[in-house]
Amino acid sequence: MPTLYWRALTYGHVYYCDNQRDKGPIVSQKKKQRIQDKKEKLRQAFNSARASHTSLQKNLIAHRQLTALKRTSAFKRAKRIALYYSVNNEACTQLIFEHALRSGKQCFLPCIQDDKHMHFKAHHRTTPLTQNRYRIPEPRFGKRVHSRHMDLVITPLTSVDSHGTRIGMGGGYYDRTFAFKQRARHTQLIGLSSTPVSQQRLPKDPWDIQLDGVLTPSTFLKTKKSAKH
Repeated sequence: MPTLYWRALTYGHVYYCDNQRDKGPIVSQKKKQRIQDKKEKLRQAFNSARASHTSLQKNLIAHRQLTALKRTSAFKRAKRIALYYSVNNEACTQLIFEHALRSGKQCFLPCIQDDKHMHFKAHHRTTPLTQNRYRIPEPRFGKRVHSRHMDLVITPLTSVDSHGTRIGMGGGYYDRTFAFKQRARHTQLIGLSSTPVSQQRLPKDPWDIQLDGVLTPSTFLKTKKSAKH
C-alpha cells in the first residue's frame, strides 16, 4: 500500500493533502484561519510568559533541562544532534551544545531555504556564523546535511501539550523539514520548553509534526503520542 504523508499546499483558498494515492481538499480556508487564530493567541501568551523570566530563572531552567536530557536514551544513542541558536527569549541550548561536544557528538544548526525547508550544517565553538532573513545565526560554510541524517533534534517552541503537539513561531519550517516523521521514526524530536506543558490539547493542523518528547523547565516528558509506540 502506498505510503501516505502530509504536505500543506495552497490552491486559491483551499488546502490540499498531497500523498501518493490522491489529492483532495482537506481543510477549508475558514477552518484553517480559526486554527491559526488560536495558535497566534497561544503564541502571544506563552511568549509573554517566557519573556518574564529573569536571567537566574533562565539559567536554572537550562541546567535542569541538560540534566534531564543526559538521562534520556535518545541523547545517549545519538551521534548527530541538531540544535537551534536561541533568540528572542527561547529556551537556551548553549549548555546542551557544550555538553554534546564534550561527549563526542556531532552538533548541527539549521539553515533555512527559499522553499521554507531546512538543511543542516555542522556547528563547533569556532564555526563562522551569518544571520539569515530572520536574523537568526546559522553556519556560513560547510556541507549541507539532510534532516534524515539527524539522530536527535532539539526543537524550539512557544507551547506544547502532553501529546507532543507543538506550536512554533508560525513559519512551518520544522513541519516541512521533518514531514518524513509521519512514516519513519528514526529521528527523535525533543522540544525545549521554558514554560510548563499545556494541560489542554493544543490546536493542530493535519501536517503538524508531533514531538517524541519535551524538556520542560523541570523534567523530561515522553509524549503520549510517543508512548503509544
